[in-house]
This record gives sequence, structure tokens and C-alpha cells, in this order.
Amino acid sequence: MDDGYPGYDTSVGWFQYSDEQIRENARRAIAAGFVALKLKVGSQDSSRDVRRACRIREVVGPEVKIMLDVNQQWTLPQAVRTCLQLAEMSPYWIEEPTHPDDLLAHQTLARTIAPVQIAAGEHFPNRVIFKNFIQARAVHFLQVDCTRVGGVSELTRTAKHCSFTIRW
Repeated sequence: MDDGYPGYDTSVGWFQYSDEQIRENARRAIAAGFVALKLKVGSQDSSRDVRRACRIREVVGPEVKIMLDVNQQWTLPQAVRTCLQLAEMSPYWIEEPTHPDDLLAHQTLARTIAPVQIAAGEHFPNRVIFKNFIQARAVHFLQVDCTRVGGVSELTRTAKHCSFTIRW
């Protein structure tokens, strides 16, 4: 941590970008020193998502972390099917794969696609929801939104509440 906290480039793969543009953006991000990238997925055509993710993996190689952000666009059956296909390109995480309130869908998906991991929490309203997802082993990476959980006080309570349980 002597050089700062690691970050990732979120501008590489916006949903509307062409395949060629995401490849070029990935090359540029790696040249700028990023070792992690985020790609937006969640198309109704899952083959498009798989193709785009695999193309970025081809460009950046196996050492770069690629996070895939679904923005809650998939049903559980779509998520299972597509995540199993995406596993071949070794995503670092699948973010917001389905509706944020659907604990059981996240739990089922986490079990089905392991060792691929799930990131969620951007839309969770409080620490109790985080606790429920953690205890159900339905999330691996917590993404707390300070404004959505009610400010710094609830953010602090959430962090204290979750810090000892997330190590599963």
C-alpha cells in the first residue's frame, strides 16, 4: 500500500461500446498502469456478453482482474446460464447479477457458479440486509453505498457489523 490503494478502470467497457472500442480501451487502461478493469454486461443476448468478456480477456491476459457488472439485468435462470459460460474467462466478480432484494437468487447463484464470486450491496438499504446476504453466503464482495444506507452513521455500523463475517 506504499503506492496507494489499487483501483480499476470503469470506463473500459460501457454497454454501448463496440467490441473494437472495448478492446482499445482495455489496451489503453493497461498501458496507463491499471491491473483491473470493469466491463458492463447484462444484455438480453448473453452471447454478446460472453463474446465481449472473452475479447477483453484475450487483450489483457490472465493476470488482469476483470469485473463484470450486470446492473441487475438478469433473471436467475439467465444469470446461471450466462455466468457458467463466463466462467471460462475467469472473471474476478459478477456484480449485481439479479434483483438486489432477491437473497435466495443470489444464494443459489453463488453456490452454482463457485468459484466465481458475486459483488453486491450497492442497492442494499441497511446493515441487516448485508448481514442476511453474508450469512446466506450470497455475496463475496460488499459494495456499500453511503447515501443509500442512510449516511455515514449507518455506513460505519455496516462496516463494523460486516468486517468480521466477510472472510468466508
